[in-house]
Amino acid sequence: MGRYDFDFGWNVQPVKDDVPEYPTGTTDRFGDDDNEENNMIPRGNNNSERNNQPQRGKRKGTGLRYLSTDMLSPSHELATIVDARVEEDNFRPNQTQVTVKLKFKGEFLLWSLRPGNPNLETLGDAMGDDETTWKGHEVELYIEVDAFNGKSWIRSEVPVASSTPNAAAATKSRR
Repeated sequence: MGRYDFDFGWNVQPVKDDVPEYPTGTTDRFGDDDNEENNMIPRGNNNSERNNQPQRGKRKGTGLRYLSTDMLSPSHELATIVDARVEEDNFRPNQTQVTVKLKFKGEFLLWSLRPGNPNLETLGDAMGDDETTWKGHEVELYIEVDAFNGKSWIRSEVPVASSTPNAAAATKSRR
């Protein structure tokens, strides 16, 4: 042994019997192989087909879609609030958000509003801080586009006639 050669057993080659057997068709202990057919985890459909499709707003089987800027235009469009509630924020622990269920262009959509969002302040100022009373109100939705960088944001306004719900909508919300 040389001056720096110490034998702690790290440089000992494993005996052939000590090497565990791995599933056939794989190249290493993690099951990684260039051949997609030999994956250990079932993949379902061909991944290459799925990757070619646009993913924004296209999540299948997860319930209602969320409102996005792609669905709106700079012109004001009416949506009706079907329901609203305060929920835990899935992305920010120990915080809440208001989730609004809308009927927009014949489709039911969800709209998440976090504290500090100008849209939440607009709705709260016009219809009150109790989100359960918002049912039946109409909201005008549109996008605001920054001319400099092209970013767009969802904006809302509450029509004056909708700031006080009609009697039928108020009666339905209490049932």
